[in-house]
Amino acid sequence: MSLDHYLPAGSYPTICDLFKAGADDTWNRIAFSRTTPRLKIHETTITQNLVYEMNLLQTKYPLLGFTLYESRLEKTNGDDLELCVLHDDGNTYTYAIQAKIIYHPSQKKPPFLQKGHYPQMKHYVGKKRKNQVELLINYAKRPAHGYVPLYLLYNCIYKSFRQMGYRKSAYGCTVVSAYYLKRKHGLADGNLSDKVTFANLHPGAATPWESLICELISTDTAGLATRFELPPDHPLSKRPVTEILSDPNWLLFTTDQETGKINVPSPAYREEQIDKVMSKEKLNRQGFRPKFRIVIGTSTEFTDQNQIQ
Repeated sequence: MSLDHYLPAGSYPTICDLFKAGADDTWNRIAFSRTTPRLKIHETTITQNLVYEMNLLQTKYPLLGFTLYESRLEKTNGDDLELCVLHDDGNTYTYAIQAKIIYHPSQKKPPFLQKGHYPQMKHYVGKKRKNQVELLINYAKRPAHGYVPLYLLYNCIYKSFRQMGYRKSAYGCTVVSAYYLKRKHGLADGNLSDKVTFANLHPGAATPWESLICELISTDTAGLATRFELPPDHPLSKRPVTEILSDPNWLLFTTDQETGKINVPSPAYREEQIDKVMSKEKLNRQGFRPKFRIVIGTSTEFTDQNQIQ
């Protein structure tokens, strides 16, 4: 497990350590892929690898304090996810996250990976060519949701930049407000520019994703709304973690403690449940469709919940 390689040796890791390891692994994984001939790497691959390895780590560190879910919807995107974080006030806040990977200019001689940009930020969805950023925001601001819309950026840059007290590889996974991107890098048609660079966002608007877990858990609703530039008409919901864990639209990942095999409900079970979410699937077919949900909280709550499952 590559994430395990970046966890602190000699002590039981925290959930904060896990997210730091995810950033470190992503930084080095991109570096290896982009400096090795004929290798390719995409955001969907990184997202799925992170989820897979986090799930495996639960067998080794069952008290880390997180659970993983897969959407019951048949049509989902592997680079879309939800991150639900339990805050110090006892409520859970949810981030709707769209992942994008950095691209580097093609070159034959070093120094390599000196700069990069995100051409896939300018992305249209479906035959009607809907703006992806607007689909993300519309999903997050539904009254039934009230989530924070973020872009998760997968990065690696060798050139020096101000690290704002973080280690350099912490910028392997960074988050930035979708509203900020629309305000600063939006196009006339409502989409985002394909010219947004790493230097445009780092340091500053984009911060290491570990900050969501390691720093912002003491932040209240007003603080999150300010931090991520949510407009007055964007609702921000806070929910008890029990409500998040019992959401019928998500399937719980479990792992056999002896074999490490990932267990998910059988196709027959999925078929029995599909009628419960069919109307939501039709509504969401051309929208933001997260495949994974990561719920962050305390180990005691998740242990109790998994016993119920």
